[in-house]
Amino acid sequence: MTRLTGPAVLKVLVVLVVTAGVSSALDNATVEVFYPAVSLRVLRGSSVLLSCETHYAPLQCAVLHAAWHKHDPRPVELLDPRRFFTTVNETEHGGNERRRQVVTEILEVRDEDAGRFQCRADCPQETAMGHFINLSVEG
Repeated sequence: MTRLTGPAVLKVLVVLVVTAGVSSALDNATVEVFYPAVSLRVLRGSSVLLSCETHYAPLQCAVLHAAWHKHDPRPVELLDPRRFFTTVNETEHGGNERRRQVVTEILEVRDEDAGRFQCRADCPQETAMGHFINLSVEG
């Protein structure tokens, strides 16, 4: 594990890792969530980026909602615009698959931001969740 040091506006990007075996990601599912399994150590007062990618079939999932959640102890979506900044990008792949990237920046990390985070994608008929990312606050 790497200890992060540097200026107060240190930014960490959780890089997307999509394996080569996901060439046809939606053979058995309407929606899937992908991001690497990591633990993060962040300096108090800095910022951190959480990034995930969802793959979904728009014909089976006409409305997709994908977002980052903190488990405290139940999942709470990161919505407060004074604390979190979220960007969403979407591309189409092959006509029957879309990929949506959701990046949420936690601004000015506080002690209470320490905990477990998870990306979740909801379609009307299916929900997909990624693994937990543990965030610890230092300094």
